[in-house]
Amino acid sequence: MSQFVARALVFTSSAAVLVLEILAGRLMAPYVGVSLETFTGIIGTVLAAIALGSWAGGRLADRQDPAPLIGRAFILGGLLALLAPTLTAILGAGLRGGGAVAVVVLTAVAFFAPSAVLSAVSPLVVKLRLASLDETGEVVGSLSAVGTAGALVGTFVTGFVLLATLPTRPVVLAVGVVLVAIGVWQTLQFRQGDGGIGAQAESGTDTDTDPDSDADTGPDADSGTDYGLSRMIGGAGLAAIALILVPGPCEWETTYSCANVTLDPDNASGRTLQLDVLSHSYVDLDDPTNLRFRYIREFVAVIEATAPEGPLTTLGIGGGGFTMPRYFAATRPGSVNTVFEIDDALVDIAESELGLDTDEANLTVVASDARLALARLDSEGDGESGSEDSLTQPFDVVVGDAFAGLSVPWHLTTLEFLETLKRSMTPEGVYVMNIIDFPEFRFLWAEVNTLQQVFDNVAIMAPLDDAGQLLGGNVVVLATDGSIDADAVVSNLQDRDSDSMVIMGAELAQLVGDAPTLTDDFAPVDQMIDVPLG
Repeated sequence: MSQFVARALVFTSSAAVLVLEILAGRLMAPYVGVSLETFTGIIGTVLAAIALGSWAGGRLADRQDPAPLIGRAFILGGLLALLAPTLTAILGAGLRGGGAVAVVVLTAVAFFAPSAVLSAVSPLVVKLRLASLDETGEVVGSLSAVGTAGALVGTFVTGFVLLATLPTRPVVLAVGVVLVAIGVWQTLQFRQGDGGIGAQAESGTDTDTDPDSDADTGPDADSGTDYGLSRMIGGAGLAAIALILVPGPCEWETTYSCANVTLDPDNASGRTLQLDVLSHSYVDLDDPTNLRFRYIREFVAVIEATAPEGPLTTLGIGGGGFTMPRYFAATRPGSVNTVFEIDDALVDIAESELGLDTDEANLTVVASDARLALARLDSEGDGESGSEDSLTQPFDVVVGDAFAGLSVPWHLTTLEFLETLKRSMTPEGVYVMNIIDFPEFRFLWAEVNTLQQVFDNVAIMAPLDDAGQLLGGNVVVLATDGSIDADAVVSNLQDRDSDSMVIMGAELAQLVGDAPTLTDDFAPVDQMIDVPLG
């Protein structure tokens, strides 16, 4: 085997492993969400597969001729890669809500095997390239470097290019087909006598032959090998067909989310937008004031009790189905609405499926991470293409409704972010924030404590159980330097069919207790949320 071919094989196999690792996050998101736990579970499981595959490949290379094994590893790796999306779809539905355990289990079932098999290629190639011990350092070092380069290319191309332009399943299909094709090519090369320890021995480069070696030789071995290879290639073909024919869970696959729009069986004009594991927005195409979700009604109840009369200047952190800008446009004509939404594909979905008219809603959508966009506003509009220069500010109302899985992205929860946010608001501006948390409410109390470091008055709206304890789920948090008329908020909540209670002042301080302040140096938001199993 030539040096160029050896390096190409190691480069490709390493790149394929990292492509699959990154695609795993996107394929699994509809079932386990997108969070630090998700990526930690995926990275850890794939690293374990790489370690096991490298060890197994080296062990096999010492016990038999590695040349015929390389082609088989590529074919089997391609087969297993093609199976990964189907296995994810089959098992994912039963693992929803399982937290870190579900992430590891789903990754192990769908992505451990292809990652391990492909990781065995590198030690097999190293063994094949070693002509003498004098070259060990150079051979191992150069192929290790090439493998790392392949992993880097696989990472950057997938994360920056492929996921931004293509759905995941066609990418997996292409990776699987390429791997199988390389495997078939390598098998044919070996059959023609190109490479292998036996070939090296004939040329005098390796005379350490073992008469007891179990390398495949002779017509019977070839026949068995042909049968095994045929089965693997046939299995890869079936896996590719399943990947093409079995539908995935996403109606739209954006760069950041698996998106689906479902019809309301009780309302012909009602639509629900689901992103990954959460139902993000309910939109009534005919009536923008029909607010189905409780927390959205509570947003409105709080805003109507605390914000000034007349048109508002509003900012949305996270767009989803753009329910709030449509509501403001309908109930407060003349309002100027801005939304920071990192996933610009959601605008297209909202316009085509959810009846959004940005002109009618007087809405400007900035396709950017909210923290970056807010920082550009804070530095007087020094933004991309001047997109923030024309935004109307300061804001009377800021609506925080951005999520990555069940949690608010951590960098949108910290003291530093809130201080920047406050500078963009009017002196008595209102910040309402949607939080999902469950007992012991560690994230909720930490975020409330952090808000109290920045704003004069903070309150929460949450339903209580029969024992007077907070129920888990959506909790609306209000923060402002203005006064909070609790009676007006309660009245508005009742008018909007919400049974949530307003908690503020000393009662809220007692609940917050000694909860930590979230900062850019410490904001373990994902770990703070204790999601109940089942």
